[in-house]
Amino acid sequence: MLNPDSIAYLSMADYGLFADPVRPAGYSMLLIAIHALSETVAVTVWIQHLLGIATGLLLYGLVRRAGAPVWVATIAAASILLSLDQIGHEHGLLSEAPFVFCVTASLYAAVRTLDEPSRLVGMLTTRTAWLVAAALLVGLSVWIRAVGVALIPLFAVWFTFALPGAGWTRVGRGALAGLAGLATVVVYLGLNSSSTGYFGLTEGSGWAIYSRTAPFADCDDFEPPEGTARLCEQTAPDERPGPDGYGWVTDSPAQRLFGPPPAGSSKLAAFGWAAARHQPLDYADAVLDDTVKYLGFGVDDSDLATTDLQIYPGDHWRVMPWINHLYEDEVLHEAAGLGVLEDTQAVLRVHPWLLLIATLAAVAAVVLAAGRLRAVAALLLGAGILLLLTPSATAVYGFRYALPANGPLIAAGAIGVWLIAVRLRDRDARQRGEDAAAGVQVS
Repeated sequence: MLNPDSIAYLSMADYGLFADPVRPAGYSMLLIAIHALSETVAVTVWIQHLLGIATGLLLYGLVRRAGAPVWVATIAAASILLSLDQIGHEHGLLSEAPFVFCVTASLYAAVRTLDEPSRLVGMLTTRTAWLVAAALLVGLSVWIRAVGVALIPLFAVWFTFALPGAGWTRVGRGALAGLAGLATVVVYLGLNSSSTGYFGLTEGSGWAIYSRTAPFADCDDFEPPEGTARLCEQTAPDERPGPDGYGWVTDSPAQRLFGPPPAGSSKLAAFGWAAARHQPLDYADAVLDDTVKYLGFGVDDSDLATTDLQIYPGDHWRVMPWINHLYEDEVLHEAAGLGVLEDTQAVLRVHPWLLLIATLAAVAAVVLAAGRLRAVAALLLGAGILLLLTPSATAVYGFRYALPANGPLIAAGAIGVWLIAVRLRDRDARQRGEDAAAGVQVS
C-alpha cells in the first residue's frame, strides 16, 4: 500500500485507462474487473497472491515437462513461491504479479507445443492451439508492461527452430506466432487510439529513450534533431544524473524545454535515438552497466532495498486517498512483526549473485542438453536475458524489474546444475570402470 507507483494504476482505473503517459493500461483494466467483483482491496490482493501461486505451479509443470526431475522443478517453483520480493509486490497494487503470470503462462504454453500433437477440429491440432495461446499470452503481457514486446520476436524465432517439420512448416509456425502476438498488441494500440488519438503503447514513450541516453549524449558527435538543440549539455557525463534525473525531475533539460511527460515525446525520441546511433559504444556501455547490476556487478544494498516492504513508509499519505477513492474505506495497519518479515525478506529473495550463478548454469544447460531439453533451456534463458536487457536498453535499471526474469533464469539454471551433476557422475562412473578394468588386467 506504500508504493507511489500504485497511484498511476489507481488513477487510470478511476479516471481514464489511457491517461498515464508511460504505463500501459492492462493492469488498471484488471483492477477494474476485480473491482466489479468486490470493492474490498483485500480481494484484489488475494487474487494477486493466487496468480503468484499459479505462476510457481506453471514453472514447476514447465520444467517437469521438459524432462527434468522433481527437485529441479521444485527449485524453479521456489524462485516464485518463496521470494518475499515477489510476494511483497503481490500484496501491493502493482503490475508485477499479473505480468509475471502472463510471461510464465506463455512459456508453459510454448513448452506444451513440444508434445506430440493431437487433432482437435479439422486441421487444428493441440500443437497449433498451444502455439497460438503462447503468442496471445505474450501479446497480452505487453498490455501490462511494455517490456513484454521484446518476447514476441523471441517466440517467433523459437517456434521456427524448436519444433520439427519441413522448412516452410517451421517458417509458417514462426510467422503465426509473431503475427498472433503482434495482433494482440495492435488491438491495444487501437483501443488507445480510439480513446486518446495516439496509436501506440504509451504517449510518452520518447521520454524513456531520451532518459536512457541523456546521461552520455554529446551533441559534438551528432546533429540534434530539429527543436532539440536546447537538450544538449556541456556537463561531463560522469557529473550528470542518471536516467531518472532526466525523466522525472522538474528541472531536467527536457522538462524545462517541453514540460512534464508526455509533452515533446516525439522530439525526445528523435534526440535519444540519434544519440544511441551516433554514440553506439557509449550506449552499449550504459546498457551493459545497468544489465550486469541484476547479476551483482556494481549493485549495493540500496538498490536491493527498492523492493523492501517499507521502502516508501512516508508515502502512505499519498497512496491511501487514491485507494479509498476506488475501494471501500481502507485503513493502513503496520503489523508488529513487520521488521522480522523484512529481515526474512533480505534472505528469501533471488539475490543478484544467485541470478548470476543461474544464468551461467543456464548457458551450460543449453550446451549440455539435447533435443527437447535444450529447446526449453534456450527459451528460458532467452526470455530471462531479454527481460533483464530490455529495461536497461530502453529506460533504466531497477532491482524490481528483475522479478519477471527470476523464474525463467532460475528454472534454466536448475536444469543446468542437474545436467552438470549428471555429467560429473557419468565421468566418475567411467573413471571407476576404467580403474576396475585396469586392476583386472594387472591381477
